[in-house]
Amino acid sequence: GAPITGWTWDFDDAMNTSNMQSPSHTYNTEGVYTPTLTVTDIDGCSRTADNGTITVVTDQIITFDDPADQVYSIGGTFNAPATSDSGLVVSIISNSLSVCTVIGDSVTIQSTGACNLTASQAGSTIYNPAVNVDQTVNIAQGNQTITFNDPADQVYSNGGNFMAPASSDSGLIVNIASVSYTHLRAHET
Repeated sequence: GAPITGWTWDFDDAMNTSNMQSPSHTYNTEGVYTPTLTVTDIDGCSRTADNGTITVVTDQIITFDDPADQVYSIGGTFNAPATSDSGLVVSIISNSLSVCTVIGDSVTIQSTGACNLTASQAGSTIYNPAVNVDQTVNIAQGNQTITFNDPADQVYSNGGNFMAPASSDSGLIVNIASVSYTHLRAHET
């Protein structure tokens, strides 16, 4: 063939071209590009070629604010939202399932202790995977209220017993202890 005298590169990103034989080009926006090269020989004949696509990806950053510490309560929940500057959905998992579980960004308290959460985003065709972000929420011991209704007065009988039901809003078993008093009677002599 005839010697090549011209090179025209089209980088497929809004009118960026080059007439150099071996140019360098930087893509400023993520996306999929199909650059082409058109060569022209000394006789004015030209041929265009593309060698496939170039995928340009960008980094993303997760924002996962530290949720406030919590106090244990049966079925207690709190939100732990996380977002990515890419707009892609961020996943949150619990690394301490005995303390807390996660569905979406809703965390359900299972027990007291350290609730260790991880926010992650796996990336896409135009975004790299994000760096995971970890947060720890301390779940403190909760308060409980015991309900104990004063039992009705009883008539003494040897070996007798009566019901004195008590309950706790925590669902824990309530133990009742009896304090007995011995009544002394003075005898005359």
